[in-house]
Amino acid sequence: MNNILLVGAGGHCVSVLDTIQSLNMFNEIAIIDIPDRIGDFVNNIRIIASDESLADLFSEYKYAFLSMGDVVPNNIKNNLYLELKNIGYTIPIIKDPSSIVSSSAKISEGCFIGKNAIVNANANIDICTIINTSAIVEHDVQIGRFCHLSPGAIALGHVVIEEYSKIGSNSVINPNLSIGNNSIIGSGSVVTKAISSNSVAYGNPCKEVTK
Repeated sequence: MNNILLVGAGGHCVSVLDTIQSLNMFNEIAIIDIPDRIGDFVNNIRIIASDESLADLFSEYKYAFLSMGDVVPNNIKNNLYLELKNIGYTIPIIKDPSSIVSSSAKISEGCFIGKNAIVNANANIDICTIINTSAIVEHDVQIGRFCHLSPGAIALGHVVIEEYSKIGSNSVINPNLSIGNNSIIGSGSVVTKAISSNSVAYGNPCKEVTK
């Protein structure tokens, strides 16, 4: 088995780490984070370095995964992803064993599929997107890179969610609608019409409040 680096030691790292350990996919797991946290532990896994050491660590850790949630801006996550690729790391898909993913769904590298999440037929999920606990991605849904479906969020059939967007917990996006890039849907919302890019929207029915 290979070794893996988790990049980011926040709350999302705890979920990713729990799934990786349950899968028994890797021989050794280590974490990198900001310099001030080197030497700390997350669930008994040590933070060994900062991202400045990514190139040096490649000889020992051939796999790496962005274990960062919404606290880290998307441009930073994107830059780290590109750095990992340029160094040569393999970036896996991490799927919790309790999740259900259709054989016809396309999941790209760096995605996390959390506990009890469902990804249905012909769905397409781009790189480094988080499908969190009990989220549902229905048939033919298209989700862009670095998106996040929070716990319990539901994207119904043929929904399109463009890159860098977050769907809050227990929100529902009705069929055939689109969410523009870099937008946020507040928790508990019911989306009944398309949401434009760079928007914050919430409510039932969901309404844009800022752009």
